[in-house]
Amino acid sequence: MKKSLSEYRRTLSEEEVLAGKIMVLKDDLKFFPKPFKKFAVSVGDKKVELAVEALDCQCRGPAQPHQHYWLPVKEAKGLIRWERGAHIVLKKQKDSSYTLSNQ
Repeated sequence: MKKSLSEYRRTLSEEEVLAGKIMVLKDDLKFFPKPFKKFAVSVGDKKVELAVEALDCQCRGPAQPHQHYWLPVKEAKGLIRWERGAHIVLKKQKDSSYTLSNQ
């Protein structure tokens, strides 16, 4: 199944809800600007700046270090439905800005 380069969809897990961030799968990094580069996101009538974070991890053991990717959205989570099971959609606009909403 080909992934869309114009939107990123995710169903929020309990971990994401509690941490105030959205997990970004490694295969989906191409949808976003490079990690730690800020980008504009519209959430309803508000604009926030977000950036994907890359966090070192050894959950597979010290012989297999790797990174997990997250999009912290603490500024935006009060503007959308933010609970376990909520469906979120990030859409890339033609001007390289993004929108965040619930599906």
